[in-house]
Amino acid sequence: EVKTGFDIRKHDLYQHDWMVLPDRPGFDDNNDGIPGNIIDASGAYNNEYRHKPTEMAFYIQDKIELRDMIINVGLRYDYFDPDAVVPTDPHDPMHSPKKKASVKTQLSPRFSMAFPITAQGKLFFSYGHFFQIPSFNYLYLNPDFEVLPGLIKSDMGNADLKPQKTVSFEVGFEQELAPGVAIYVKSYFKDIRNLLGQRVYVLPGGSDSYALFINRDFGQVKGINISLDRRFSNFFAANIDYTYQVAEGNESDPTRTRRNFRLSIEQLKKVVPLDWDQTHALRINLNIAKPNNWGINIISRIESGYPYTPRATNEIIRIADENSARKPNIFNVDMNLYKQFGFRMGTTKLTLELYAKIYNVFDHLNELYVWDSTGRAGYSMERFGGRTTPDYALRPNWYSKPRRIYLGMGIRF
Repeated sequence: EVKTGFDIRKHDLYQHDWMVLPDRPGFDDNNDGIPGNIIDASGAYNNEYRHKPTEMAFYIQDKIELRDMIINVGLRYDYFDPDAVVPTDPHDPMHSPKKKASVKTQLSPRFSMAFPITAQGKLFFSYGHFFQIPSFNYLYLNPDFEVLPGLIKSDMGNADLKPQKTVSFEVGFEQELAPGVAIYVKSYFKDIRNLLGQRVYVLPGGSDSYALFINRDFGQVKGINISLDRRFSNFFAANIDYTYQVAEGNESDPTRTRRNFRLSIEQLKKVVPLDWDQTHALRINLNIAKPNNWGINIISRIESGYPYTPRATNEIIRIADENSARKPNIFNVDMNLYKQFGFRMGTTKLTLELYAKIYNVFDHLNELYVWDSTGRAGYSMERFGGRTTPDYALRPNWYSKPRRIYLGMGIRF
């Protein structure tokens, strides 16, 4: 069985952004007076661009069935034209000649195979290459290549960025333990290249500099997933899913190089947990129902917190390795309930359904963002320009949403 196809996307991007400050005195975060200013419409704070990048992809896949063995072999070709120019000399981006950013292509093989190992079990594995273009903002930021006077006061996009390349490998098995009950186990590994970082360039004269987005970082993800599944029968279904994962690399935040340079912090030279590394994740899904009558669905999850970097004061003095501490664990339970009533209207059979959706049943406050000085969302060791009240450190938007209850009804006919 052979499948083939293609995809073409033609973008039309237009952006015009500018900054306007009121022409009257104001105050900064430390309550110090600052002079008023109106940004010059023709200056570096006024940027406008229009680009029409093109994405194209073509794939071909063949499914081969040999007795009990199933093999999938595929090949994908990706093409990306950023439709932009870049400076020929990054040390003088404003005045150096410009050249057209190169077209990016990749040929990505894909392979998977599955075959039985027992009467009710099978082994499977897959291998593939994947292609992902950077966010357009990293390509087209600062389209006039302007550098503000001073130490790294400008970021600059790079239309010649390479797409992110991921090589993925997965192996696992599934086995029926009892009628309607099965276990799934898989391990996986991903090697990620061409992640974004920045390089600082100093302009001739040595007083002005800027940060250019480049491909400099890498990452690796490895983990194991175990899932126990019970198909619906006798009013009950369940799924228990556990994942252990390690996501490491040399950098998570593309802009951290600029901040480290400004603060004279040595650039990271070792592998550390990435910002999105979540070591443990347990999810439980329970479904209790009488078909065409009533039902209850409960979805719960317990997850380890994401990493953060401890600092004596936020963003200034790092007191431990990058991402060496963990935010608090995450816990959440959602519940859906419904009750159905059948009736007739003339010759038409109708079903009235009353339902309730409850999110965050136990109203648990998960701390999604934390102060680097404490590792908590509710308090900080910082002084905030001399303010001492502890309430000043409270950030309600750093917590997960509180309990929410939605009631509704629907009619099916």
